[in-house]
Amino acid sequence: MGETWYRGQSTQAPPVTGSQVGGHDLGDGVYYTNDPKVAELYADTRVYKSGGQKQVVEVTIERQELGRVLDLTRDARWRAYLDQPGIRAAIKTQQNYPKLFGAFVAVEKINLAQYDVIIAEEFVRGGNQLCVRHQNGKPSAVAVALEARWRPAGQGGSPAPAPAKTFDITRLTFRPGTGPGNPAGFETYLRGRENRLNNTQAGWAMLGVLLGGAIQALGDVGIERQVRKAIEETHAATIRAIHERGLGALVIIRTKEWEMQDANGMRARALVEVRIQAGVSPEDALNRWQTEPQLFAGPGPGWRMRPSEFLWIG
Repeated sequence: MGETWYRGQSTQAPPVTGSQVGGHDLGDGVYYTNDPKVAELYADTRVYKSGGQKQVVEVTIERQELGRVLDLTRDARWRAYLDQPGIRAAIKTQQNYPKLFGAFVAVEKINLAQYDVIIAEEFVRGGNQLCVRHQNGKPSAVAVALEARWRPAGQGGSPAPAPAKTFDITRLTFRPGTGPGNPAGFETYLRGRENRLNNTQAGWAMLGVLLGGAIQALGDVGIERQVRKAIEETHAATIRAIHERGLGALVIIRTKEWEMQDANGMRARALVEVRIQAGVSPEDALNRWQTEPQLFAGPGPGWRMRPSEFLWIG
């Protein structure tokens, strides 16, 4: 029989990886709770802080799907650590949890890199928490697979709405607003109708072909090649998981150029990074990306950032 885990969040605020006060309880990752009431509390808190609508999702999993699990609720070492004088009282303060967990890991010489998931008590709000650990600072394959199966909580195992039968690739440019009658928004460079593929294995295999046309306007063969590789290899699983949830994926392409022109009046350009953001529309995805707390790679000495480019796969 599978286990059901819950996650509470806001439609306005981006997903939060863990405790926002004093660091993440069990390290960076995607967090769930086994108590739907606790998930409701998290959702209420995030709506209060960021606005939007409350969203509580659930996913039912078999333990073997989680990969390598460090389950502290069944770990005698963790029990003995908590039984030390003052530990249980201290860990109920949210700021103390990550520090005490880190101390436990150090004393027991536990290599967290050997684990995909950590399960432990949630002493502040109750229940247990499950952390699907990030890999190299990003959601792991386990996290992406679980997110693709999210469904609204309380539907008794009903699957999420079926994804669209086709998906489009559209190149967009963001237009800053100039006044009440001309708000900020996206303009379409390539019509999606001209870049439509079937939502099948064969259709997704053609993704790279259409990407070639969509990114040619970047105007730099080297950058185009790097962007295409990032989408086809690094982010392919994430994009497809997003689409299976009935959402679209906004591809954010961040580039830089020399601050000084060369002798021919030209500036060399280079790719900084490619990011992926889910959303119900390009505007929704952009808003989520802009409001999400995150670290960005900088241009480096002698370089300056260029306006971001966007692709919409939805």
